[in-house]
This record gives sequence, structure tokens and C-alpha cells, in this order.
Amino acid sequence: TRSSRSSAAKRKPLHPRPSAWGVFTEGIGLNNELIACYQVTEETRLMLRLALRERLPQAPEGIDWDTFRETMDKHRIYPLVIRGLRQQDPGILKACPVLEKYRDRQGYYTMESFKRIRALAEIAAAFDKEGIRMLSMKGPLLSMDLYGDPSMRHSRDLDLLVSEADYFGACQCLL
Repeated sequence: TRSSRSSAAKRKPLHPRPSAWGVFTEGIGLNNELIACYQVTEETRLMLRLALRERLPQAPEGIDWDTFRETMDKHRIYPLVIRGLRQQDPGILKACPVLEKYRDRQGYYTMESFKRIRALAEIAAAFDKEGIRMLSMKGPLLSMDLYGDPSMRHSRDLDLLVSEADYFGACQCLL
């Protein structure tokens, strides 16, 4: 229709910033409208391959290791990448010192996950004692459901959902 064409013509083109995951480029979409397309970087491709436990045939080349590390830290996917690293040939790890460093961190992430599970169990017991129903969201329980291992998804906190009626009681329990 004419009104949709005129409103589309008035819209400003998208100019998203590049991210650590990839680079946005502009392209032409349906009805000749300008759209943003997403191109995945080699660093992101490598992280995804490792997270999916794909065996690498050779050491990766052309990787910006600072970008790789920053992206892995930002999105907290290093436990999944570490799991994939365990299946790699030692020669590949020697060619990629950043990868070898992360492989050695797994014990730390496992201990942190068990601390959060213990805290969650203590909170659940306290809430249960007060008759407060709660739902744990994300964190170690989601990791258990998805991967069978609470340390595969690194979390910094626990996300709990309680009813509005139980909010103040839950806050008292947590103090």
C-alpha cells in the first residue's frame, strides 16, 4: 500500500555497531528496504565449533585471540568451550595458548557452580519453611537441564521468581 511505502521511505537506515559476535552489514531486503545482515566472525565460528564439541582438523589460523577471549568472557560460554577443548589434539592446543589457558580453568568453574547450587538449596529450604513458593530461573539448574552438568553455564548470581504476595517474606528470608 502507498502508506506503508511512504513510512518505509521515511525510516532511517539501520547502522548497528559491530559487536564481538560479528559484524553487521547493510543489504537490500523485501520491497527494496534497507536491512541489516549479520556476518559471523572467525572468532565466533571457532567458539561455536568448540562449544558444539566439533573436532578441529588443524590449529585455527587468522584468529584475533584478544577478540576471542573478550567475546568468550562477555558471553560466559567458556565452560562449553572448555568441554570442546578436552576433545582436541594436544598439538592444536599448543598452537593456541589462549585455549590452553581456558582449559585449565574448568576446576574453578565447577567449584563456583557447586557453591551456587548449595546456596540455592539453602534458600529453597528457608523459603519452604516459611511456605514461600519460588522458581529458580537460569543458572545452575538450567545448566543441569541443558547439559547434565551445572558447570557448563557459568552464572554470577541466582535468579529467583516469587509471587508478588510472597515478595516481602522472601526478602526477610534472604536477610
